[in-house]
Amino acid sequence: AMITYRNILSNIKDICVYFNISCHDTILITRPLCHASALVGEFFVSLVSGANIVFYSDYNPFFISKILSEKNITVFCSTPTVCVQLAEICARKKQSISLKKLVLSGECLTRSVANRLIEAFPNVEIYNVYGLTEASPRVSYLPPESFRGKPESVGTPLNTVKVKIIDDDVKENISESVVEDKNNTKFSEKIVSRGNYTREQISEIAATNLDENTNQNKLLNAVITEIKN
Repeated sequence: AMITYRNILSNIKDICVYFNISCHDTILITRPLCHASALVGEFFVSLVSGANIVFYSDYNPFFISKILSEKNITVFCSTPTVCVQLAEICARKKQSISLKKLVLSGECLTRSVANRLIEAFPNVEIYNVYGLTEASPRVSYLPPESFRGKPESVGTPLNTVKVKIIDDDVKENISESVVEDKNNTKFSEKIVSRGNYTREQISEIAATNLDENTNQNKLLNAVITEIKN
């Protein structure tokens, strides 16, 4: 998907509204930044918020548990599978951690896994978030205060997101600002990408604006300036 500056800025603003982190926090990022979720929802949001960042390129929950303690990590984002394994390890080791916020994404969350996380991390704010790359990528979030009641829910749409759930039989035109996921849920807002590089027409646009789309320093400055204003 071809994600624009406007898409990313809008998504960062929306995430910062509900995800309150600051210079007093340290986030552990284990997912590659080639994933939109890690790049936007973790890295860019942390930069804008002034949070400290620790990178670790391994999904091994055993080593992640060590880093949580050694680096005083307060924020961690990962899949339910990794987090529940992390919970088991911390329980066996009777490990005390400084974690304050846990963000789940990338997989369908089951009630049993959610209950295990609640039990393992009773003092941690747990978010369940949903998105797709074409939406830059965050679409909705379930806040910690709602997590215990219905953890399987993807929560409420972000501020600039408009959601419409349709039946297979519904026939209607989809505008350029709407993206549809495999569950017949349409998202229409500022964060929807301009298209896909595999489409010839969009590829021509991308080639024309290649310098703009690959200038990461310009993007980062735009992100920080826009959020501060």
